[in-house]
Amino acid sequence: LIDTVQPTQFTIPAEQDLYQQIETLRPTVQTLFKQGKYAEGLRQLAYLNTNVNAFFDAVMVIVEDVQIRQNRLALLKSLTTLFGHVADFSKLHQEK
Repeated sequence: LIDTVQPTQFTIPAEQDLYQQIETLRPTVQTLFKQGKYAEGLRQLAYLNTNVNAFFDAVMVIVEDVQIRQNRLALLKSLTTLFGHVADFSKLHQEK
C-alpha cells in the first residue's frame, strides 16, 4: 500500500479537486490544531464537504487497477489524517 498520493495518476477531476483542496487547507488546519484551536480547525475542514461528496459521487475507489486503487486509498488516508488530529476515528464503533 502506498502512503504518498501521486497526483499524476488521477484519472477523474474529482480526485484532483479533492487533493488540491486538502493540500490547500492542510497548513492552516495543522497550525490551528497545534494551537489547540480545534473548533476553528474543524470549521476549515468543513470546506472539504463539497469536494468529498463530489469524490464519492464520481470515483470508484476499489477498482481492479492496483496503482489507481492504492492512490485513491492514499488520498482518502491523507484526508483522515487531517481529521485524526482532532479525533481517533478508529476508536468509534457501534455498540452491540
